[in-house]
Amino acid sequence: MKKLLLMLSIVAVLPVSGQLTQKVNPIIGTNGMGHTFPGACVPHGIVQLSPDTDTIPNNIDGKYQLRAYGYCAGYQHSDSTIVGFSHTHLSGTGHSDLGDILIMPFTGELQLNPGTADDPDSGYRSRFSHDTEKSIPGYYEVMLADDQIKAQLTATERAGIHKYTYPATEKQRIVLDLNHGIYNYDGKVLWAQLRVENDTLLTGYRITNGWSRVNYTYFAIAFSKPVANYGFVDKETPKYRGFWRRFNEYENFPEMGGRKVISYFDFTGDNDQTLEIKVALSAVSMQGALKNLKAETDGLTFDQIAMQASEKWGNALSVIEAKGNEDQMAMLYTSLYHTMINPSVYMDVDGKYRGIDHEIHQADNFTNYTVFSVWDTYRALHPLFNIINKQVNTDIVNSMIAHCNQSVHHALPVWSHMGNENWCMIGYHSVSVLADAIAKGLPIDKQTAIKSMVSSANVPYYDYTKEYVELGYVPLDKSANAASVTLENAYEDWTIYQTAKLMGDNKLAEQYKKRALNYRNIFDTSLGFARPRYTNGEWKADFDLLNTHGQGFIEGNSWNYSFYVPHDVNGMKQLMGGDRSFINKLDSLFTMHLPDEYFEHTEDVTREGLMGTYVHGNEPSHHMLYLYAWTSEPWKSQYRVREVMNRMYRNNIDGLCGNDDCGQMSAWYIFSAMGFYPVCPASDQYVIGAPYLPYMKINLEEGKSFVVKADKVSDKNRYIKSVKLNGKPYTKAYITHQDIMSGGELTFEMTSKPNKQRQFAGEENPYSLSGK
Repeated sequence: MKKLLLMLSIVAVLPVSGQLTQKVNPIIGTNGMGHTFPGACVPHGIVQLSPDTDTIPNNIDGKYQLRAYGYCAGYQHSDSTIVGFSHTHLSGTGHSDLGDILIMPFTGELQLNPGTADDPDSGYRSRFSHDTEKSIPGYYEVMLADDQIKAQLTATERAGIHKYTYPATEKQRIVLDLNHGIYNYDGKVLWAQLRVENDTLLTGYRITNGWSRVNYTYFAIAFSKPVANYGFVDKETPKYRGFWRRFNEYENFPEMGGRKVISYFDFTGDNDQTLEIKVALSAVSMQGALKNLKAETDGLTFDQIAMQASEKWGNALSVIEAKGNEDQMAMLYTSLYHTMINPSVYMDVDGKYRGIDHEIHQADNFTNYTVFSVWDTYRALHPLFNIINKQVNTDIVNSMIAHCNQSVHHALPVWSHMGNENWCMIGYHSVSVLADAIAKGLPIDKQTAIKSMVSSANVPYYDYTKEYVELGYVPLDKSANAASVTLENAYEDWTIYQTAKLMGDNKLAEQYKKRALNYRNIFDTSLGFARPRYTNGEWKADFDLLNTHGQGFIEGNSWNYSFYVPHDVNGMKQLMGGDRSFINKLDSLFTMHLPDEYFEHTEDVTREGLMGTYVHGNEPSHHMLYLYAWTSEPWKSQYRVREVMNRMYRNNIDGLCGNDDCGQMSAWYIFSAMGFYPVCPASDQYVIGAPYLPYMKINLEEGKSFVVKADKVSDKNRYIKSVKLNGKPYTKAYITHQDIMSGGELTFEMTSKPNKQRQFAGEENPYSLSGK
């Protein structure tokens, strides 16, 4: 899932003593890829309070609007107006939703529509300048130029806090738009309800039908001063009002409801130019929202909550210490920040949460999470959590298992958010998340986990799993993504094999070991590439290795996907013709030219994310730079990894080459900066590439730390001459999870020329199911 947009480069903000100190001007947006937002949140909070800069719908009368893709995070740096500040956003996705509960302050004439970018005066939106924006972790501010209102935002896990400073002589007014949304369309809001409980407290909810098919968002809103006057419009005239018609519901009536509700509130005049608003969310109930509001904001001012948010980010980001130049530090801490937004807590302070079955559940000794972009994040984000925040990933795994237990399909998440499975992308990659957590020693109930994994791998009507099990591949006459599904399923089946083997279940392990070899069934050895075939066993005719359309692959081509056998690289290498042929193919992958015609209709693949026909802007390629470790020329990884880091992660507005995808692009960067990467999650190995920075330190649990040193590393000195682990020569192509978690020091001696004598033999080679 990919395309560029907003790369909030917190970049400039480094952790110091548990707080955040601004070191350089933060970068708050981008016009290209990234799809991140500049607003306020805390680590893994469900609230992401951020500006939305336009109202491009997902579709009009069912026809997809191409411009909507640029607003996946609600914000475009190239825009010059702000529509308002909504409370929920996805970070870095290539499809979207949310933008719930939008608030916009104003002073003048009442306008209950957002207006347009071409004519801002036609609605409640406001012009703004980037010169007045400030974005640091947990805090955002901007001057709304039209009414000269200073807007400041901060957040807790479950609440967004606004502070608006109005001009001294002007009215203090806000719009509360319950019809606004990201990837909106006519009819997305099924119902919205708003209650004026007293002159400083509102409660309500809205139900939307978007990517999250039935999304319940309850809220409680507290004002710092009394409401003097209020009202609303429903932009969709109700076809039935019953006996509500006896009231004038639209002015100062304490209960408002409709499908397209836009409300307004005026506040009593006083000498205080500031208005503070606290908005707590819940997926459970209005009472749940009130409890969250009280628990997280009661008795606290905006400035106090902003300080708490800063301290939370300072503590979270201090898990890694590093040395490097300003741009390198900017990218490192921006990346680390982006790994800590999603998944998000989806549970009230009392432990209640809405399950995938839309029933209300009580979490039993775990924190429930949502926003599982698993096709992306199983690759590096969850393995990173298993090093830097085991508790978060333990809770995520337990949330996934709860999801499976509540699912009528008895399946772990594919891509789920806000209590709904949205079925985006392919595969059953949550099994990898569970398997990796178990392999890394997290306290997971293994029997429950393996039951969920096996169930997820055998839903017969999902992605033609029935045919996959019967034939050993998904046929192209059934699925347009047949080859991609087959390759990804084979890896996922390997994770079940690996877990069963760890548990001593040899029968189950043997069953899934056979399935893990299904990738062989779509390798055409006459071509040396993966190629889809039909139910009758015939290969696809007129096959184009470069085309990303109509060839049996999703968001990629055969050149990309043929290298996706992370669990059996040696087996893949043999199918490609052996060591020399494999090296030649890898070299070609990174150097050949891919004409625009082969990807111009794929939103998630753009020229910025290409190196040859290697697509770093899309996840299936992320491990490929490390595959040289299985060859006789491992130094080539050392050259190419640094090229990608220099070219595709830049400290500027459009610095990302692809959607960050809920932290996966960023997690790749963090691992690669340390000099190793989890090519095959659910093994205990991290394949060595080359360090990017002279010094990195991971602060582990129990006071331990793992340090990576490469004193002379640079763009010139990018090659490894030798490696030491805890002062002793280290000759393996990988390090293990235990090497890291035990604490210690990995030291690299770097040089300007490849050390071609640094080869691997026997146990020094990285894992492969088929062995040498």
